[in-house]
Order: sequence, then structure tokens, then C-alpha cells
Amino acid sequence: MRFEFLIVYFQSDGVDINALLNDKLAEVLADNLNEFDEAQVGQFMIPHLTRPCESQTDANGISSTRTILGFYFDLPDETANADAVISDFCSILSDTPPIVHLVKFEDPLLLQKNQTYAVELFHLEMKLRRVLSIVYLNSYDVEYYELLRDEITQPLAKEYPTAEQMRKVSENEFFHLTFGQYVGLNNRALPSKVSEIVEYLRESPTFESFKTELERTPVSDEMDRDFLASLRDRLDPVEKLRNCIAHNRAVPPRIAQDYATAKPGLEAELNGFLQRFGIANNNAGGETQVGNPEQQ
Repeated sequence: MRFEFLIVYFQSDGVDINALLNDKLAEVLADNLNEFDEAQVGQFMIPHLTRPCESQTDANGISSTRTILGFYFDLPDETANADAVISDFCSILSDTPPIVHLVKFEDPLLLQKNQTYAVELFHLEMKLRRVLSIVYLNSYDVEYYELLRDEITQPLAKEYPTAEQMRKVSENEFFHLTFGQYVGLNNRALPSKVSEIVEYLRESPTFESFKTELERTPVSDEMDRDFLASLRDRLDPVEKLRNCIAHNRAVPPRIAQDYATAKPGLEAELNGFLQRFGIANNNAGGETQVGNPEQQ
């Protein structure tokens, strides 16, 4: 398992940064029940780049050079408590002069955790898109690649996806929204130009019909509206975790806990919606069922 770091430290006479790094790694390995001798630990640690920055002299006349050092170490796969080893190593180095800064990059343990989350998020978001597509395909009977045409919420892409682009990859506009945007659905985009208002008036036989049209939500089915409203409290924790995964960051414990709390409720909402329209639920009177009901 390879872990890669950059540190900033002050190099001066008497400072052996390689020995310091080896000592601290050996210390945290031993603290976490690993038995490696000094020679083995020395083979783990590989400094591979250095960049001296400015030099300075302190009040005591001691000269030092602020230096950037890149290094990595390869831990055996059987390393005990590897998570704790890395956490302790980062913590102890951050508090050890002459080191003043540390950043961790390559981390196979973080990658493994985030890959697990990424798979969960993939299935969760695909199910959410499937449900949203059912809701909006029920509301609109034409122009299926413009299901958001009445919505304030729109894809963030600089170039709006065309119908042909979406058709070629079997997607729709919901594939171009973020978790943060899903919660804003079913909010009508009102006309902003005088010409648009005039057009609405022209097409409305009475003022009441004009008013009704302006107050109309894109999704009018009551159960569908309630479902869309229920998403607002459930998607924020998913969005926060998704942002960490999308940008290859460690997930903070609070975000991980909020996600773990919200995910079962969201999945229950989605599954409940899909079950309403399951073949088994809608098949009555002994009609022929399509497929295996247990797999619906």
C-alpha cells in the first residue's frame, strides 16, 4: 500500500529529515501493534523530490532553508491497524519541528472507502433519476427531452445538452442535475418578459385561467408533488457526501453519519414509489404477469 505526502520543513545544520521521518513512522507502526525492525522501516520510506525555497536567519543567528519535500512509503498489505497508522503518522508529523506543514495525497485506504461510497451513490442516484423520470413522463406527453422546460431548475452545464446528445446515450435532463438541484424541482419558472406575459394573456380565455396557468406547478399529481417535496430533507446529507467523493476528499465523520442516517429513509421513499407501479401490485384478477414478481 503506497501513501504519498508533501511536507514543508526548515532545513538547517543538524537536521536529518529522512531519519526523522523513519523514526516517526517506526513509532506509529509500533504503537499500532506492528513489529518491523529499523531496517525494514528504512526500506518503506522513499523521499523522491525536494525543492528548497527561501533561506532565513533567526534571532539566534541560526540559518535555515524552508524546503518542500515529497516522499512516499509502501506498507505491506498485512500491516495491522493501517488506518490508525496513517492517521497517527499525519498527526505526529504536523506537531514535530522543524516540520510546519503536511499534505497527504495517494492513499489506497481512502480510495477503497470512497469507491464503496461511489458504488452506493451510483445506484442511489440512478434509482432517484428513474423515479423522477416516471414522475415527469406522467406530467408531460410530448418533448420528452425537455421535461424541465417549465422548471426554474436547469442543468448547470455551460452548453445545455441537446435532445440528440441525450438520445444517443439513453439519458435525459435528470442526468445533468446535481443532488443539490433535485430538491428544487417542481418550482415553476414564471415569465420574465413582457412579451411572454402578453402571450400568456392572449392564450388565456379569462383572467382566472391566466392566473391558474401562472400558479400551476410543473407536476400537478398530488402524490407526485408530495414525493418531490419529501426529497428536500433527505438529499442534503447525500449531496454533502457526494461532493467529498466527487473531489476525492476524505469524508468527515459528521457527514458520514448524516449520510448513513438519511440514506435508509431516502431508499425507502424511492422503493415505496416504485412499488406503487410494480407489475405485481397492479396485476389483479389473475391476469398474466410479466416477469418474476419477486424481481420487480
